[in-house]
Amino acid sequence: MQCTRNFPRCPEGVILGCGNPLLDMRVEVNDAIIADDDRMRMFQELLDNYDISYTPGGTTQNSLRVCQVKQNFVLLFGCIGDGHYGDILRQKTQEIGLRIYYQVKEKQKTGTSLCAHLAAANLFTIDHLEKPESRVLIETAQYFYISGFFLTVCPAAVMSIAQHASKHSKVFATNLAAPFVLKYFRDEFLGVLPYVDILFGNERESKAFADANNYNTHELQQINMHKKKRTNKQINNYLLYATIVNIMLKINEKHQRIVILTQGSDPTIVYQNGNNDAVKYPVKKLKHEEIVDTNGAVMHLLEVIWLSQYIQQKSVAESVKCGHYAAAVIIQQEGCTLPPICLYH
Repeated sequence: MQCTRNFPRCPEGVILGCGNPLLDMRVEVNDAIIADDDRMRMFQELLDNYDISYTPGGTTQNSLRVCQVKQNFVLLFGCIGDGHYGDILRQKTQEIGLRIYYQVKEKQKTGTSLCAHLAAANLFTIDHLEKPESRVLIETAQYFYISGFFLTVCPAAVMSIAQHASKHSKVFATNLAAPFVLKYFRDEFLGVLPYVDILFGNERESKAFADANNYNTHELQQINMHKKKRTNKQINNYLLYATIVNIMLKINEKHQRIVILTQGSDPTIVYQNGNNDAVKYPVKKLKHEEIVDTNGAVMHLLEVIWLSQYIQQKSVAESVKCGHYAAAVIIQQEGCTLPPICLYH
């Protein structure tokens, strides 16, 4: 994707992500379903009888694609299989200039998302990070993004990178992923949270986090009773996230923690450690007929924080503005795809 905006010179691999690399397969079918063994045969039928379009997929890989403003600017670790889908995924990621360093599992299938089938993506192991060539890439990177989903795959890898970032005063970002992650992988998430500099999520995920940690609305109101009155929805969302920022330990205090709460078409809430209040940023609403596919649009605020706030030294307001732009563009495309030219100024 070409961009009309000038970006500063950045070294290769300055941003490193680790996640579940999937191959997005798009075809006109009925509502998506989770793939089981009986349904896996449908993939070959689709290959034989339908015109399928492929794009790189998975939360982290999608996010880094949006973040990509120059060839090899970002780097991705993840696990794929050694078959046909893996070859296609490599080709598609290389076409967009995303630098990849996949762990490859023999006799395993690459994860796909026509029907959610993680396959080899679930088999990533920390020894891939311990290879000498991987260590060089980790040492080179200055910003790290790992989705909370990856805690279900390899918590040790997440912790290793988070601790490295904190020790060397680099920036580590993650997201709340999904309610099931916060419920069933609560301890793993709480273990990583002290190292998190940037945290993304939405109102549903933040409530799930509070529920998993036994925070109720009354307790949160007591913690923040000096705050001015808000509507019930604003109180709940704000207090849940304020609690995460104010109460949870942060190891490296050189970076203020930034928490970003997206609410769909409602204002984005940003809470920055050290500030007295959350800041709300309105979202420019699209016409109903302009919305094509909402899958994957919300997560892409992360690229803005990195590029604008840290790499470009832009303000949080400018960062959120760019994030809203990215989400608005993606939501008007099929799947998580980008137009040939970015018109952001």
